[in-house]
Amino acid sequence: MDVKMKKLLPIVVVALLAVALVMPSAVVGASEALGTRTLPAPVNPGADFTVSIEASGCGSFGQVVETLPNGFSYVSTDSTDVTVTPEDSTVKFTFMGDSVSFDYTVTASTTAGTYSFSGVVKDEDKIEYTIGGDTAITVGAPGGTSATRTLPAPVNPGADFTVSIEASGCGSFGQVVETLPSGFSYVGTDSTDVTVTPEDSTVKFTFIGDAVSFDYTVTASTTAGTYSFSGVVKDEDMNEYTIGGDSEIVVAAAPVQVELEFSGTLAKDARDTLVDIPTGATELDITLSATADIDLELYDGDAFVIGWGGEIDSSGSTTRTYEGDTFAYSGWNGGEESINSDGPLGRAYDLKVYGFQAGDYTVTVSYVSGVPLNPPPTISITVPATVALESPVTITVSATDPDGVQMVMFMVSSPYSEEWSSNSNSEYENLIEFVMSFDDEASLTFTPGWAGTYTVEAWAYDLLGNGTPEAIPETDTFVVSE
Repeated sequence: MDVKMKKLLPIVVVALLAVALVMPSAVVGASEALGTRTLPAPVNPGADFTVSIEASGCGSFGQVVETLPNGFSYVSTDSTDVTVTPEDSTVKFTFMGDSVSFDYTVTASTTAGTYSFSGVVKDEDKIEYTIGGDTAITVGAPGGTSATRTLPAPVNPGADFTVSIEASGCGSFGQVVETLPSGFSYVGTDSTDVTVTPEDSTVKFTFIGDAVSFDYTVTASTTAGTYSFSGVVKDEDMNEYTIGGDSEIVVAAAPVQVELEFSGTLAKDARDTLVDIPTGATELDITLSATADIDLELYDGDAFVIGWGGEIDSSGSTTRTYEGDTFAYSGWNGGEESINSDGPLGRAYDLKVYGFQAGDYTVTVSYVSGVPLNPPPTISITVPATVALESPVTITVSATDPDGVQMVMFMVSSPYSEEWSSNSNSEYENLIEFVMSFDDEASLTFTPGWAGTYTVEAWAYDLLGNGTPEAIPETDTFVVSE
């Protein structure tokens, strides 16, 4: 495959959509596109809050262009349905299909006042329609109603932990409404200052007076990952203000410091397997001392990564990267060697020693180990081994994940002729198709026009947002014969 195809997937999507948005459409008589924005009640100065967008009637693709008020800044979106391009106070959300619904997060101005959002939705013909719904948002004055949430450092899967809330400026009474992340559950509070009403993932804390400070206990999800809390505080007039402070918490097993030592004797050309270095390891430090020329070796399955004859092969000190993992290697000059990495490692490695000469060795290994974050879905690519030229071929990509599959996408690239490629100005001249499905399976049937080896690259995301690394897709190939 042409090295140019090893670009990140969002770049491919943006490139394709950008080309499509500037090309005239053959469709006429399309209905008008509609867009609606939903803003929250007053928010605190400098607080993060959520903007909701719904757009429809765009045709085969569209774009939402939002202009943020002065002093506001775009933070992020969790949506996998849109590709985002922030440009100062303008944020573009490009999507495939006729309609889209998504949220995005904004940080409010630190200055109190009333501010206005504006924006348009563009259909497939680049015709612009003003977004309706909410346009104005109030940023409350300092010293007014406000609330702050404090969350702990990473917690273990399934562990109980404490959330701290401080609220003030509510008047004669108020209410804190917390929305827990998926998989989390409310346990209780020892506070006598609040009356608690749990309702599924929502917990309401009602209190008398202008201010309140309390803690409550939550049980974390049993699945490792990063999760978000959200909530509002209501004053005596039932005005809502977004709770500031901490909003994200990491669920991961507490790190463990691992210290190992191995000693042995090797015959010439013999090899010992010492230990498996786990995925997610950090602060990796491997040292070798030997009475003869004995070498450290690191393997990724059957792939020889570090050592004499490996992918990282040096007689002297070098720092190089393998599949996203960076290692400092002393070289194989014999006697004393070392391998180090800050991590976290993106895969597991097997540590071995090889006897270039017969002798004794001692190897020390230390690293910090923890449970890696929730892995992405497992992908299966179904393609024929070979297919005849100008005969139809079907490619099917499916994914499985304990948390459910949000989407599957893949691209197919082909072996264009040298004459065609050399005359092409496209950065993606080898791309035949890009397929995206908001399901656990996607497929494509097409008729190859060139003989040679075709490549399929696939990605998938689960319902918690964990996805295949963009630069390391699952791949497979098939051969088209003449």
